[in-house]
Amino acid sequence: KSDIVGNINDNIELIDILNDILNRLKDATNPVIIVQIYILKYIRNISRGINLKEKKEFIEKENVENNVEKIISQEINEKTNKIINENDNKKNNSEFEKKCKNGQISGKIHVNLANKSIRINNSMATANIDFKHEMTKIWENLNKYFVDEKYSKVAQLLSDTIPMVVGENNAILTTSSEGIIENLYKNLIIVEEFIEKIYKHLSIVVITNNEFETIKKKYIEDKKNNIVYQIQKEYGKLIEEENLINQAINIFGSDIVEIE
Repeated sequence: KSDIVGNINDNIELIDILNDILNRLKDATNPVIIVQIYILKYIRNISRGINLKEKKEFIEKENVENNVEKIISQEINEKTNKIINENDNKKNNSEFEKKCKNGQISGKIHVNLANKSIRINNSMATANIDFKHEMTKIWENLNKYFVDEKYSKVAQLLSDTIPMVVGENNAILTTSSEGIIENLYKNLIIVEEFIEKIYKHLSIVVITNNEFETIKKKYIEDKKNNIVYQIQKEYGKLIEEENLINQAINIFGSDIVEIE
């Protein structure tokens, strides 16, 4: 609740600090905490009369900066260990993945490929350029929710996606990052809840840019052959229950389990 009294340079410094941590926020497990620490640090600097030129030297001497670095370092280590573990799992489960006719394993995310294909189909079947323009405009202002207590994480993740195809009840989002896709699918319920809050109810599917190019080429080819896309019904969930799959593997073994 400290009062901030200063000139335009103080505002410039605040912008500089926020810009400096923006990239860190996208992958932070607790982004609000990092923002709060930096804001408190900024207020502390202002109250002590530290100017922009002295800021970097002062930060190095402050324990609060050390605390931030510890948080960030811990997050980086967790993500590194996670990637290593995921790579090991992929090697160990290579035979199992070949058996998964209707499912896809990516780390701890199990995507029902049948429902994924249906969501892509339904997006294409009801695609509307006006819907896409509406959603794109909303996407341009996602940064408003970066410090939202509930939706900050998903807003930051969605800001790295592009609404490529938007239909009546479905949408295809694209991104260049497999990590973004995995994190969005991990939080799919709250992601779709957030989209409904800022736009309308949509069942989304998130794919890579390269995958979309393949889908687009097939769609164009189908149009040439007068193939009409019809609305299809989903069965089950897009993201499978990991614990149920693990239970099945534990009982039957990974060599015979298939994801339905």
